[in-house]
Order: sequence, then structure tokens, then C-alpha cells
Amino acid sequence: MPKNFVVYKSSAGSGKTFTLVKEYLKLALSDPQKLHYNFKRILALTFTNKAAAEMRMRIVKALTNICDGKPSELDKLLCTEIGIDQKELKARAQILINHMLHHYSDLAVSTIDSFSHKIVKTFAHDLKLPVNFNLETDTGEFYNKVVSQLISEIGNDSSITFLLKEFALNNLDDEQNWDPEKSMQEFAKLLQKENSVEHVKHLVSLNETELTAMKDKLNEKLKAYKSFIQLKGKEALNLIQKQGLTDDDFAHKKSGPQAFFRRCADFELGDNNSRITTAIEKNEWLPKTADSETKSKLISITPELNRLGTELLNYINEHSSKNTLYELIRKRIYPILLLTKIQSISNELKQDEQLVFIEEFNTRIFDFIKNEPVSFIYERLGDRYKNFLLDEFQDTSTLQWQNILPLIENSLADGNFNLVVGDGKQSIYRWRNANVKQFALLPHLEGTETSLLMAEQEKALIRNYKEEQLNTNYRSRSTIIEFNNTLFDHLSKTLLKPPYDKIYLGQEQILKNKAVGYVTITNEAKPSDELEQFVFDTTWQHIDRSLNNGYSLKEICVLTDSNRRGSDIANFLSKKGIPVISNDSLLLSNCAEINGLIAFYLYLQNGKDNISAAVVLNYLLSVKKIDLQKFHQAASGISKTDLYKTLGELNITVSETELQTKNLLDIAIYLIERLGMDKISSAGIYLRFFLDEVGKFMSTQNSNVSDFNTWWEKRSKDSSLIISEGLDAVKIMTIHKSKGLEFPIVIMPFCSWDIAKESEQWVKLNDDELPIESVYLKLNKNTRTAGFSEEVEQEDQEKTLDNINKLYVAFTRAVDELHIISSMNNRSTRKTVDHWLRPFIETNNLLSKTEKGYEFGAATKPSKPSEYISGIIELDHLDIKSDLHSIKIKGSFLNGSELAEGAKQKGILMHYVLSKIKHEGDIDHALGEAVLEGLISIDEKEELKTTITKLIQHKELNSYYDPAKKIYTEKEILMDTGEILRPDRIVISENEACIIDYKTGKENTPKYQQQMNDYQWALEKMGYQNIKKLLVYMEDLKIIEVY
Repeated sequence: MPKNFVVYKSSAGSGKTFTLVKEYLKLALSDPQKLHYNFKRILALTFTNKAAAEMRMRIVKALTNICDGKPSELDKLLCTEIGIDQKELKARAQILINHMLHHYSDLAVSTIDSFSHKIVKTFAHDLKLPVNFNLETDTGEFYNKVVSQLISEIGNDSSITFLLKEFALNNLDDEQNWDPEKSMQEFAKLLQKENSVEHVKHLVSLNETELTAMKDKLNEKLKAYKSFIQLKGKEALNLIQKQGLTDDDFAHKKSGPQAFFRRCADFELGDNNSRITTAIEKNEWLPKTADSETKSKLISITPELNRLGTELLNYINEHSSKNTLYELIRKRIYPILLLTKIQSISNELKQDEQLVFIEEFNTRIFDFIKNEPVSFIYERLGDRYKNFLLDEFQDTSTLQWQNILPLIENSLADGNFNLVVGDGKQSIYRWRNANVKQFALLPHLEGTETSLLMAEQEKALIRNYKEEQLNTNYRSRSTIIEFNNTLFDHLSKTLLKPPYDKIYLGQEQILKNKAVGYVTITNEAKPSDELEQFVFDTTWQHIDRSLNNGYSLKEICVLTDSNRRGSDIANFLSKKGIPVISNDSLLLSNCAEINGLIAFYLYLQNGKDNISAAVVLNYLLSVKKIDLQKFHQAASGISKTDLYKTLGELNITVSETELQTKNLLDIAIYLIERLGMDKISSAGIYLRFFLDEVGKFMSTQNSNVSDFNTWWEKRSKDSSLIISEGLDAVKIMTIHKSKGLEFPIVIMPFCSWDIAKESEQWVKLNDDELPIESVYLKLNKNTRTAGFSEEVEQEDQEKTLDNINKLYVAFTRAVDELHIISSMNNRSTRKTVDHWLRPFIETNNLLSKTEKGYEFGAATKPSKPSEYISGIIELDHLDIKSDLHSIKIKGSFLNGSELAEGAKQKGILMHYVLSKIKHEGDIDHALGEAVLEGLISIDEKEELKTTITKLIQHKELNSYYDPAKKIYTEKEILMDTGEILRPDRIVISENEACIIDYKTGKENTPKYQQQMNDYQWALEKMGYQNIKKLLVYMEDLKIIEVY
């Protein structure tokens, strides 16, 4: 019996995507009678849109290569595993790719979230969702609104006012974020965490009266515990005082056994009670030098002290755990009450705006499908997938797996092949609900002891289970592979316990590339005031040496643990004249010119906004349009006069009257010219992208300055340049962003992040006296004392695994060289990853000692000369004419598009604009893009708008611009012959398909007859009937139907 549940356990650089593509094609090509059909029955699921797009591309490219007769390793494997020869493989591939390209939407490679969305859309009614719900992906922004609404009730709602005050004070006591708004925004996100749903559901079901009663009960218990201990402690101290005894009369003096009673009386209990225990058990109350009178006094009260000490120790041992728990829970009462308020406001807001969070999908689907047969779900979806291929399984959440599991079980029951690929060592998304433990346990499932259904599903997986190892590294040189093999074997064996140690079991990779690489570790300890500069300088030295050895900048990547560290490195390298690409360097909000424009927009919104006026002046100072003396004079007087007058005094003319007559885009262009921003070449590309953002806002919303400012405040953190990947610049990114990528040279500065940060988790309570079933607590020493040592231990192991995996992902990105800078503050007591690396470095004979640290291997040179685009981006500045009615942005910003040259011909320009228009509402946006791209002036925009509006509103054409119809513009059709057809417009309605082609010359219908017939023939081959063909001559708006 074949094993149809195959799990590939991969490692970095081991050909995971190659394997997925091979298995996909094997399924799609295996039956020559079903080549048109089988690929539609395979569902491949991965985690990002980029990964899904890459896999689709790899599938099509692999088929194309087979059709072209290019021999490859993939061909050989497919022929062997399917059992056919090369000629038959090529024949099948040609048929498959033909069907695939004509039915490309049936190539089912998507993200798990997309698949979940499809299910949710299908079952919207069953899931009690609005049919036309809006999908909300930015939960952060949503909860910002919720918290703002909550805060606005301060002073109006006494209950909320009290809760918010207590929440803020509680945070201060716990030394958390002092900003209550930010803390609440983070706290509110608990409502959408997958592992919070059931806990939160129960908590918010409790009313304020129940929670207040619980708080009173906890206070009563805590008070009783404290009172008993203080009472007994004072009783013992009174005995001692009555005898006239002091600390000097006891063994160990101040720290003697009597100190225990003082601590009890003051309720300052410690962990170490060894002195009182020894005194009671061994009668060691007296010092050896005690005189007879002291001995007599102490002996007379010893029995009573023994009784009180024993009573106290027993009471503390019996009740301290509960007391600590009650103390922890009491601190969470107000946050719980606050959570119920946040939930209430969230539900109202979601209902009003018909919002559904993407994070809700998995919970809603799980609650639904556990009560429905799988066949019913399939039928309603309209698809019957036979094979499921799951990629990046280590990042799958518990609910995602449980939702897909019934489909896989059903597929296995029908004897179909299913595949899981994952690498537990690269699981670094636990904060996004990833559950790597379920991957480590396969084919076993979590939760079988409480679910008969899951127990049956587990049996199906076990019966069909086959494990394959992908353990050959095709990426890195031998030195890097050997270093990583040794390091992660050491870390996993010394730090991980079952079941987490299983993830690194057999992790050693086989060498494919025997070439020598280079690993260095710099681990000098430095004083805190020298550390950062030392790390910067060391990073630069590695870059400089790599450049001298023949590597290009784009072959170098600097990996950091956080965006902040990445920003620090980027700023340092930029000052050294090194081009960099990083998250921050590409953000529009980091461009001084754009911040100056935004400040002016804010000033336009509120003419009394002196801070924004000062920001504009500060920008002019930074670009040396004004000197420091003029800046101080202008800034100090800004509150007494307006910005326009101040600018005029600085010989910068900006007319308030003119600005009031302009739209948002024209305002920006006007200010760019008047403030001299168009002369700053380094800002040109940023300004071009910013104008594009303004254009998008105008085309989708309005031209209101206040609305734009609100929109930009939310959007600015994400708006960035789109740069060619071939640009020669050092890449700077976080470890998380680097996953799946590779670079010849990898440098990792600040490899010394904190590994002992406290985290918070839900813990289940087993206390019948409390109305709550669980509580969200920090997992630390107190939580362990409260009886949750098992939970604390598990969290410690998961944090350890998270950090080892982060190191693994970072260190396995390198192809030729890996440079680790783990230097740290020599006075620091923080526990960092450096504490893990140091013992390995110092005891392993793999590494050789150097002046600054250790090394393994030798410096390398690139295997082939680098081809790159210069990292020095030579930008033309924005060309803004003095005549503001014919402003153009230079076409050089069109990324080399031929349109910039061809747009002078009206026909080409009209075709271009019409290709952007599906219905009348798109006209302004399409023309706005043409202005932004420098193809037309603002005057030309109005003229074209009139022409295009007339065309669209023409009685014979208007119905073909109906948003309700399916419309394709400039859509390519690949013919059997390899020829590509591109009709201007295809409109699909219920009973008709209409082809529209625009013409700009004189009427000459016979000339275009064959072209239109070719279009018709192509649509007929695709299954369309009742096809209408229209030629539209745009000069005189003449419409000719072609027969």
C-alpha cells in the first residue's frame, strides 16, 4: 500500500521549492488522459503572496524548459518517477502548459489566508457574516481607533475613567510602558490572537459585578494570609522583647533565626528560610559565646519559638503558592474589565463597518467545519481538490492545520497523494501563531486525548506516513555548512529538551559545494560608550575587504535583529558614502523634502500651527536655502506673523491665494518649485513617488487637505520607493525579512540580543472559588511560585527555540562568507545570545584565534564577476516649468518605459490612458497617472478628459463601460502557435463577448478585418460564443461593427 502522506523535512538551501515543483508536476503529468484536468485538482498552499507567485512562476518556467528541450535534473527525476522517457515528458508538458496558460486562474497555488478567505466568502451566511463584509488586515490601525474612542470617554464615563487610571497605575507598578494609550493598543490585540480566542470569550462573558465580587474575594483572602503571618511574627517578637533579648543574643546576630519573625511581622517574606529551619530542627538558636543568663532566657522561650516558627513555615508552604496566584490575578482584574470594554467597542465598530479580520477566519472556519461533513464543504466551494501540498508547515498555526486536516484525511481516504514540506529550524513566527511543535510531532497530533475525531485523523496520518529528509545543502560553501552543522548540534544538545530537541535531530547537512568559505566571529568585550562605534567600524571593515576582493555591494547583506539596529547601521554606512537599501532608506517619510511638504499641508489645514511652520523653516535651513541666523529670526517671530509673510521676508514667494485655488497635486508641484525642492537631485525619486501617492488619494477619495493629512498619517509608515533588485547597494534587513533569501556575503552586527525577556501567556486556573478559567500572566519567577512551573518551563524552551532558530536563519543565508559580530558591553549582566556562542567558540577546535576573535576557513573571491546597476543613483531633478499651467514631471522617472517618448503621438497616449480605464469612474485616476508620469500637462489632462468622457458616454459604447461587467484591457492571449494577441478591450457579459479596438487614423476597416477575426477566433477557442467586434475611430468618434 503506497504511503500517501509524505513529509519532507528540509534544511536551509536544500532545494525545498525544487522538490515542491517536482511533486506538483509529477501529479499534473502522471496521467496522459487527464493533462487538461489534473492540475486543477492540486492545491498548493504557502504563507506569503510572494512565495505563491514564485512557485507559480517556477511551475510554468519548468514546463517551458521541458518544452524547449533544455535538459535538467528535474527532467531526469520526472522521467524516472513517472516512468516515461524524455520525448513523452515533452509531449505531455506541451499539452499541460497549453491548458494551464489558457486556464491560469485554475493553477491553484495560494496562501493559506487566501484559501481561508475563499471558504469564508462561500460560507458567509453559515458563519453569520455580512455577505458583503470588508476584510480588515490592519488590526493595529483598527485598535488605535478603538482605544481613541475609549480614551475620549475619560471624564464622561466614570467607570471607564476609573479603569483607565488603574490600568495606567498598574503598568507603572510593573515598570511597563508609561504611555497608557500604547499599552492599551497592544493589550487590545489579545482579542485577535489565535491562542486567546477561547480565553477572551469566557472573560468577556463575565459582567462587571462578577469581576468586582471576585476582586473583593481576592482582597479578603490576601488580607487573611497577610494578617495571619504578621500576627504570628509579632507574637514571636513580643516573646523575645519580653525577655529583653536583642539580635546580638542569637546565632548569626542580625541574620539569625529571629530575623525570620521580623520579616513575617513586616510581611517582607524572602525565599531563604534556612536559618529558622536549622534553629528548629537542630536547636541552633544560641551563639556559642552566649552567657548563662542569655542562655536561660532563650531556652525558656525556645519551645514557643519552635511552635510559632513551625506554624509559620507550614502555613507559608501551604498557602504561599495560592497567595502569589491571587496577587497576580488581582492585578489583572482592571485589565480584564478594560478588555470587556474594548471588546464591546470593537464589536460595535466592526458591525457598523461590516469588518471581518483575517485573523478571525481560522476560528470561524474551525467552529463551522467541526460540525459539517467534508463533502458538504467541497460541494459548496465548487472545487474538489484531490491533492494538497503544504509549504512552510513549521509556520502553520494550530487552527490552520486543524482546518486543513479534514480535507487531507478525506483525500487520503480516496487514495490520493498529499505532501507537507517544512523546516522546524526556520520557525521564527511564533508571535504570528506558528506552532512548530505540531510539525515536530508528525504524524501524531496534539489534542487526540480529548478529541475522538482527531484521534481518527491521527490514525489516517500514521497509516499513510512517510518521512523524507532534504539534507543536502546546495547553497553554501563547505566551511559555512561545517560551522553551522557543528554550532547547531552543540546548541540543540545543550539547550533544548523534548520534544523541541527533535527539531534539530539529524540537522547536519551534506556538502554539495566543496569550495572553502570564510567564517569570522568578533567577540571583543567593550565599554558601553565604545561598543556601538566598534561594531559599526567592524561592519565597515568587512564590507571594504569584500569590495577589495571583487564582490559588489549588492552581494553583501547586513542582518540585524531589529529595525532600529538596521536603521543605525544604514545611517552609518550612508555617511561613509556606501549606498544602502533598507526598510528605512526606502520610506518616503524619511525624505526631508516630503516631510517639508507634509508640514506645509498641515499648515494649510491650520494656519495657527506654528510647529508645522517651524518644520518648513527647519527644512529650508537643512538645505541651506536660509542660514542659521535667518532661521532663528524667522522661527522666533513665527507666532506673531504668518508663514507666507515670513517666507516672503526670506525672498521665497509662496502665495496663499494661489494655493487656495489649487488641488492637492497642484499644491505639491507648486511648493516643490517655490521651495527649490526640484533642484535637489537626491530627492527627485522620492518626490516622484510622493506625487504618485497624492494622485492615488485624489483619484480614490478627494482633494481635501485635511482628509489627505489624516490619510497620510496612517499611510506614511508603509509608503516606500520601489527599487530595481539589480541596484548595487548593500542590503540591510532584519532576520525575519531575510528568510528564504541568500547572499554571497552576510554580516551580522549586534549578534547579542536579549534572550531572557519576560513574555506573557494564558495560564489555565483550576480554582473552583474563582469565576475565571484562565488569566494572562507574565511568565517569571512569581508565576512559577504561583504553581505554574510547567508553563514557565515550556515558555522558556519555546523562547530558547525561537532564538536558536533566529540564529539558524541568519547564519544559513550566507553563500561564501559569514561574519558574526557578537561583541558586547563588558559590564553588562544581560543574558544574550552571546552567552550561548561564547562557550562554543572557546571550546570548539574548529575555530582559530585571531586578534579580534576567531575565524574558520579563508577569505573568498566571487566565483564570477558581478553584473550590477550602479549604486550611485544619478537622478535628474524634477523639471518644473515656470508656466505653472503646463507643469510636467520628467518622463525619465518612468523606469525606462518607451511611453515617455511615444506619448507625443496622440494615438499612443490615448491607447495608454484607455488601457487604465475600465469604467467612467477611472478617468481621473488614469489621467492623474499620465500627469505624474510626465506624459501630459495639466492643460492637456482637461482636454483629454473631455474627449474620453464623450467616448465612454457614446450611446453605442456606454454599456461596455459598465462596472458590473467583466472587463479586460490590453490582456495578452497566448495562441497555440506561440503568437501573442492583445485586444484593446474585451467585455464579457452574460450573453455576449465584445471585442473593442481603438484606432486613431482614418477609417480603414478592411485593413483591420483580419486582426479582429483573429481576436474572435482566439475567444472562440476559449469557449466564448456570440462575439461582437467593434472598431472605434477616435478622431471623429465613429463606431464600426466588424462582421
